[in-house]
Amino acid sequence: MRPPSLAAVALVALHFAVAGCRGPVEGIAEIDISGSLDDMEGPALSSPRGLTMRQALQLFLAASEDDRVSGVLVRIGAVGAGPARMEELRDALIRLREAGRTVHCQLESASNFAYWLAAAGCERLALSPAGSLDLTGLAAESIYIVELLESLGLEADLMRVGTHKGGAEFLTRDDMSPELRETLSELLDDLTAMLVEGIAESRGLEPAAVRDLLDGGPYTAEEALEAGLVDALEYRDEAREA
Repeated sequence: MRPPSLAAVALVALHFAVAGCRGPVEGIAEIDISGSLDDMEGPALSSPRGLTMRQALQLFLAASEDDRVSGVLVRIGAVGAGPARMEELRDALIRLREAGRTVHCQLESASNFAYWLAAAGCERLALSPAGSLDLTGLAAESIYIVELLESLGLEADLMRVGTHKGGAEFLTRDDMSPELRETLSELLDDLTAMLVEGIAESRGLEPAAVRDLLDGGPYTAEEALEAGLVDALEYRDEAREA
C-alpha cells in the first residue's frame, strides 16, 4: 500500500489541530462531519467552522492510505448538506471500508439524510443516549411574496418558457401552480426512494417497514434502538471504545 501524500498528511494534521479531530491513536482516527460542508473555507481569523466538502473527502482518503489507521470513528453532527453531497460522503465511507478500515459512526442526533449517511456508510451505528432520530420523511414548501411586492408598489416582469418552469413563481403568484406541485412531488418521491432503499439495505429491513418508520418519527434514543435503527446508545468516548 502506498503511503499517504504529504498534502493529505498536512491536511489531517491541520484539521486535527484546528477542529478538534483526533489522529490515529491505537489505530483509530476520529473525524467530525457537521455543518453545511461549504466549498469555500472561512477567513483564517473567523470562529471555528466545520470541514469543507473537499477537506472531508481528503480526510477519508488519507485515512484509507495511512497504514497506521485500522479504523475510523466518524462523528456526524448537525449536517446541513444536501442529498448529493451526502451521497458523495456515503461513497467515501464505503471506499474506506473497501480499503480494509473498520468504520463506526456516532450520532448526537440526526435528521433524514444524516441518518441515511451513517446507516449506509458505517458498519456500526451508535446514537447518544440524550439524542434523537428525526426521521420524519421529506416535505417541500415554497414562500410567495407577490403581495409583499404589491404593497411596495413593485411588480416582477418575467418571461417563462415552458410549462414546468416554476422557479420564479414566488414573485408572480400567491400559491403553487399545479406544474410546480407535480415537479416537487416527483423530486420528493425520488429522494424518499433513495432514503428507503439505503436504510433498508444497510439495516436489513424491508422497504415497507422503513416507510412506516419514516411515517412514525421522530424517535427518542431508546425508541431508535428498539426499532433496530441503531446498534447501541453511546456517548462519543463510549463509541470509541467499542
